[in-house]
Amino acid sequence: MPTGRALAPLGRALCEAVAASGAKLVVPGCEQSVMIIQALANRKSGRIGGVPIPPAIAASLGDPAFYAASLLKSQTLAVARSVGVPVPESVTVHSAAMAVMAAEQIGYPVYLKESFSWAGRGVTRCNDAAALRAAFAATRRSFGFARGVVRRVLDHDWWPVQTDIDLQSGIAGQAAMICALAWHGKMVAGVCAEKLAPINSNGPSIAVQVCHDQVMVDSAEKMIAAMGLHGLVSFDYMLPDDGRPALLIECNPRPVAILNLGVQVGMDFAGLLADLVHGGAAPAEPVLATGSAQTLLFPNALDPAWHCEALARGWHLDMPINEPDIVAAMRDRPEHERPAAPMADSIAA
Repeated sequence: MPTGRALAPLGRALCEAVAASGAKLVVPGCEQSVMIIQALANRKSGRIGGVPIPPAIAASLGDPAFYAASLLKSQTLAVARSVGVPVPESVTVHSAAMAVMAAEQIGYPVYLKESFSWAGRGVTRCNDAAALRAAFAATRRSFGFARGVVRRVLDHDWWPVQTDIDLQSGIAGQAAMICALAWHGKMVAGVCAEKLAPINSNGPSIAVQVCHDQVMVDSAEKMIAAMGLHGLVSFDYMLPDDGRPALLIECNPRPVAILNLGVQVGMDFAGLLADLVHGGAAPAEPVLATGSAQTLLFPNALDPAWHCEALARGWHLDMPINEPDIVAAMRDRPEHERPAAPMADSIAA
């Protein structure tokens, strides 16, 4: 793929690759690729840089009417409320004063969130009004008119220039997630997991324990149906300590790392997806993972400190031993992309 963020060369390269491969479905691996696919699917001309956009592009993410709702937290939660899925108390705020007023009603701590963000970026915990005002000001500085002009000139319109800012109640509890296979708005399969250790305070999981939570399964089914999702998707939750049911936090219209666990948890996502792509029928009820493995996820299993921690705790190691080039590339990744050494208070008991 070309370097840079201009849509024309990125889109052209993707369309050429899809056409050459004969692919029937494109599975995005990150938010940037989701947005590129959405931008291509929405192009009325049906072409990008003189290249036709293959039908597989538009067929890969489901109902275009819910593209924004699948990426933007505020819109995701609005859909969730409309179908009865439990969510945290939250509100979209347009000024620091509005944020402080809302926080006084909700109660501190609160989280200030950019509606479009990923991997824990754009999320700030605020314990008081002063911290909240500072976080709001910092978030607003990351946007701006000049930034928008530059993006339009460079053909970066597919990347959001500015999104809502949401204020959400703090929740004492355990982070969790479900990765699901959706087919034309129907949930086909899923695996739930609780986060054992994060890469940072708000970031993605380093280690997980597979679990079963019927509320998470039911809410994922409702959200997939409501948004007409298609392909591999995931949802993030909090499991409150006070006994409330799982609260939906956000949607990711792409797979997450627990997809890789595969046979460890009795789930063959790839096999199920291949069968559907080739005309197979979806099962009457979702196929759910049956295992309960505790797993250190790749590529963190390459880091010596975490590797030793996993062995000491009896965790499985998620290692693609049959893909030496991938292992070598991730072993040599920059230091800033590596997780901090494990600390006892960062690992769930």
